[in-house]
Amino acid sequence: MSVGAAVAMVFYVTWKDLQWTPIQIILATWMAFDIVGAIVTNATSAAKRWYRGEGQEFREYFGLIAFRRLD
Repeated sequence: MSVGAAVAMVFYVTWKDLQWTPIQIILATWMAFDIVGAIVTNATSAAKRWYRGEGQEFREYFGLIAFRRLD
């Protein structure tokens, strides 16, 4: 799915003729790949059990979306 989002981004940029620089295309493609991959991964049953399981506190639950100090 992530690869599909990256390919779709490249097609969209060329179809709309946005005249982006190669760096902009690379960054947008990488972001599409990364964001869709994270959404799919975090929607799995394993992630739900891990982050909403017993013993998970505020810090562990929001660790995916907030920067925190690595222990």
